[in-house]
Amino acid sequence: MSEERYYEKKVLLDRRKKESIPWFANPLKYSETDNDGYALVERKHESTTIELFYDLFFVGNLTTFTYVHEINDMKSFRSYAGFFTIIWFTWLQTALFDCRFARDSVLERFFKFIQFGIMIGFAAVGSEFRPNEADSDFKSFRAVSVILLVSQMLLAIQYFTILLAVIKRKHREAVTPLSLIVGIYFITAFVFVGLTFTFKKGNRSRAYIAWYVALVAETAAITGVSLWKRILSFKFSNIVERLGLLTLIIFGEGVIGLAKTANKVIYKEGWTPSSVYEVTAYIATIFFMWMLYFDHNPRTHYGSIRQQIWALLHYPFHLACVLVPEGFGNMVLWRNIYNSINSVSIWLPKAVYANNAKIPNTTGGSQFINRTMVIAETQKMLKIKEDSEYWKTLLPYINNLTDATEQEQYVKAGEKYVLKVSELVFKGFKVELPRSFMKSGGGRAEDGFAVAKEYQEVFRLVYAYFFGSAAAMVFLYAIFLFLVRKKSDRFDIIAMFYRVFVSIGLLCATLVTFHNRSLEKVMYSPWFIPIVPFALGLVIAADRLLHYLAIKSAQKAVDRVSGKTTPDSVDTRYRGDPPYSPQPARAEDVGPGYYPMKNMNSNVMVDSRPVNQGNVHGLHSHGQQSSSRSSRDDRGHHGP
Repeated sequence: MSEERYYEKKVLLDRRKKESIPWFANPLKYSETDNDGYALVERKHESTTIELFYDLFFVGNLTTFTYVHEINDMKSFRSYAGFFTIIWFTWLQTALFDCRFARDSVLERFFKFIQFGIMIGFAAVGSEFRPNEADSDFKSFRAVSVILLVSQMLLAIQYFTILLAVIKRKHREAVTPLSLIVGIYFITAFVFVGLTFTFKKGNRSRAYIAWYVALVAETAAITGVSLWKRILSFKFSNIVERLGLLTLIIFGEGVIGLAKTANKVIYKEGWTPSSVYEVTAYIATIFFMWMLYFDHNPRTHYGSIRQQIWALLHYPFHLACVLVPEGFGNMVLWRNIYNSINSVSIWLPKAVYANNAKIPNTTGGSQFINRTMVIAETQKMLKIKEDSEYWKTLLPYINNLTDATEQEQYVKAGEKYVLKVSELVFKGFKVELPRSFMKSGGGRAEDGFAVAKEYQEVFRLVYAYFFGSAAAMVFLYAIFLFLVRKKSDRFDIIAMFYRVFVSIGLLCATLVTFHNRSLEKVMYSPWFIPIVPFALGLVIAADRLLHYLAIKSAQKAVDRVSGKTTPDSVDTRYRGDPPYSPQPARAEDVGPGYYPMKNMNSNVMVDSRPVNQGNVHGLHSHGQQSSSRSSRDDRGHHGP
């Protein structure tokens, strides 16, 4: 009884020990070696849950910034790209440490808690992050500098703990590179300290550019140290998996945008062939993006330098992966907006009475246009009620239109009505005008033409960055394929050039933005929607075809080198003497132990003699002539 109780307590103790979390987990406890020399840390096969949890903070930050920061002019576009640069390189620096040295411990969880707070700090200042505008808040700039300072100091402390462990274990080769890394982070932290005091009230400073320069230079220095001292390389790390998982989460951000766009379109238009067509094209775009990335994601080590370049190129790639779904969603909305506006030009002339038919208007005179039809069509198009604020804003324009008694008066009132309806349609789809335009007074009610022109400029920008980002993404797919294919054949080279060709074609689509007449045609055309998914689909189809041809070519080369023939050339009949005789071979002709046996998986006849009899089994092709019984006995029989 006491022995059973002992084992129960022993099992309980072992379980408690496994569940316990150390104060500090030494990543140097296990190490590995390879052909390149000694590796400082153990191989890390997969990401931990806390690392994935940190990735969610990154994407949540990005989602929030995208929601509060609409891209509607070049200033907002540069601000978006700048904020993405800050949070992406902050994430990358954390990931570079985690994939090599992070092990679950109390200290590591404390560090992660601070890193969560850093990401939330970025999210808090995101709504006021407008470094390219004159009225930007200097306090938000100072806050960004302080958050970056905390991030750099935390990374310096993390690497310093590893340096202490290295010194304790007497790994002298790793002391110098780790000391250099700690020094790099301290230098960058002091740079951010200096930048904090450059932002002052009333002083528009461009010192924020130093944020981007410092982060890029720091990342280049850290990766350079890992290439200089291979003991800190990423060969045994899970950096490929971390970047792949972040890419998958960013694709998920595109799915969120897809759901929002589908909700807006279906709410406004209902389930129509047009809405199904648009949503299907959106789904195909994100699905093809996923296929092109993960079908060629590296599964083995392909060189330290190539791996580092591959990792760093994920910055422009991830930015493109964010902008493409965002731009596609906006393009779908713009198409629905212009379809709604275009419908006005269809039904408005019908409201004009033929043969100068007149009915009483609001002023007691005769009416040039049917007021009842105008009100009904307007409410149907905008889906607004008569007690809403939108209707109260639009009602004076309807009155002016329906009170018109002459053709010229009707035309002028009609122009103002259409412009106001267009403005309300844009507001209904929550499309915002640039802040600079609104602050300059361009959004006044009497500036209908100016508002319409500004909306056209917003569409021009959306169209340009959508196709430009898609072109950059496909081009980076070509670069990725080149990097992960350490030994490329002609089919890989064709696939690379095909991607470059498609990216040039997508880039040429942006030339439409330089011609106003062509841009107006694009606005009302449904054909610009499937261009990107169609281009991505062509790349995937070409990949599948090239893959099939590569297999056939490689199989022929292998068969040629090994001397084997293809299955079509194998003689599947009973072997006779002569070879095409329908009579089966006799046992005395080929020696003892030969029994013609049929392979169950084919029609090929095999030799059943034991291997120790010195027989050499091979294939007997069509037209092969056996010499004689003695030659078969001396050299062994070559059976099919």
